[in-house]
Amino acid sequence: QALCILVAVLATAREYEARGRAAHSAQRLYRAMFDQTYQYVGLLDLDGRLMEANRTSLTVIDGSMDQLRGLPFADTPWWAGSPDRAYLEAAIAGAAAGQPFRRELTIRGPHGLPRLLDFSLRPLRDEIGRVIRLIPEARDITEERAAQRAHEKIEAQLHQAHKLEAVGQLAGGIAHDFNNLLTVIQGFTSLLLGAPDLAGRRAELGHIASASERAMALTRQLLTFSNDAVPDEQVVRLDALV
Repeated sequence: QALCILVAVLATAREYEARGRAAHSAQRLYRAMFDQTYQYVGLLDLDGRLMEANRTSLTVIDGSMDQLRGLPFADTPWWAGSPDRAYLEAAIAGAAAGQPFRRELTIRGPHGLPRLLDFSLRPLRDEIGRVIRLIPEARDITEERAAQRAHEKIEAQLHQAHKLEAVGQLAGGIAHDFNNLLTVIQGFTSLLLGAPDLAGRRAELGHIASASERAMALTRQLLTFSNDAVPDEQVVRLDALV
């Protein structure tokens, strides 16, 4: 009987040892996943004090948990000088009451430079639904937002270019029609200048011809703007032009 008890004790001890090894292995796996995720993840108590932060988030500030554990999350180096601390403090109070929070917030990044985060704060509940911890989680979207702004700027420039192209096409159409009218005016003016009975009107007809010539020069500029004509490049004296 004593032998049976001894065998049972040894079997129980081995089972507990195996369970301990499994639990330790699971804990190491969990910690590796927690530390190596590319997102910033942590754990707060209900008062908003930092309990844990993963390695990814610690490398941003070159800090350690020994220095940060127990500090109010809003007072940690991530939020030093951040314009969004008020949002964070309100989020902690809301999450402790069971209200999740998500917003783009700015933190202090490497070398003190600001970084933009897609930040969330979620309540962690136990099996009966009570909030027992808070989980801050964030993703750095600084480069993503910068690329988005650059893309929007390029789109705006492209839209402006399309508008200018439409204006150019309209200007070209108007210039062609106006040029046709001016050609008629110039043709009849030339005929009138050669009529002997209008010799006394040569000065007035000359003004008409000169004005129509200047108008045709303007239409050539409009056609150049609309890419319908080759630019008429000339050497000019700037002082005389001014």
